[in-house]
Amino acid sequence: MIYWSCLFEFGPVERLDVRCAAVRWLSDGICVKPLLSVFISICLSEFYTIRNIYFYFCGIFIFIFAHFALPLCDYLTNAYRMNKRKILSFQEAQQVLAPYYDKISQSVLDGFEDFQKTSNCIAERVGFFESEIRTKACLIHDLIKNRITQNFFGEQQVETGKWRGVFALKINDDLFIRFKKLNKDYTSSNYLTKQAKGYLRQIRIEGFPDEPTFLFAGYIPDKSWTGISGIYIACWDGDKIQWVEEIISRTSSVQTVLPFTVGEQEAPQKRVKIKSQNQASVKTGTDD
Repeated sequence: MIYWSCLFEFGPVERLDVRCAAVRWLSDGICVKPLLSVFISICLSEFYTIRNIYFYFCGIFIFIFAHFALPLCDYLTNAYRMNKRKILSFQEAQQVLAPYYDKISQSVLDGFEDFQKTSNCIAERVGFFESEIRTKACLIHDLIKNRITQNFFGEQQVETGKWRGVFALKINDDLFIRFKKLNKDYTSSNYLTKQAKGYLRQIRIEGFPDEPTFLFAGYIPDKSWTGISGIYIACWDGDKIQWVEEIISRTSSVQTVLPFTVGEQEAPQKRVKIKSQNQASVKTGTDD
């Protein structure tokens, strides 16, 4: 440390010009930073007071930050930019998607219709039942996946399959599309794992293709889950949506709404046993 070395060699009472010593040490040692050196030398002008010792350490901290932290920040920023994929604009994506709008929207509609048929079939066999939203979304996803695979089989420049367990539709090296249930703000409903966050941020992920822009193709169900409010393709970059497009209106796809037999059945009545007066006065541990 400059302060303690000078203090040991010359003593605090001699009022030697520590500024020059500090500048020489900076010039001969780590590197030459004229502005920072002048700043530190000013801080050391009255080095034996507590206030100026505080300024001295602040100057050293600023010097270390400028010399080491800033280049590190530049390196990390450049590495992030190199790791980030190109995001196609809305117009560029439309040109790529134009031949496939019909097949994508019809696959989603057919998958949802398959879900309704499956639900009605179960209801006819077991009677009234109420499944969780997650269960419905998972079943619809698998049925849409089946329809996408069938409808795009043999399609040139299109590839369907799984990348690290994620089913997607890849169009050339331009677009990579996942199929999800969407919320009203066009976000996906799944839990954001590290891989899912990387997908949203459009960064390169091991096991995924490096070039295409990541997209979501998804549906928004109505409240009763008997129909679809809309089918959308959305492009996200982190927590900001770059663009979104409703695709049913661009196609000849027609939504078929089937009668949902589950809603027509009465829910089973719960049996309620009335406690006797003596039983009602006894605490069971669950009354509070």
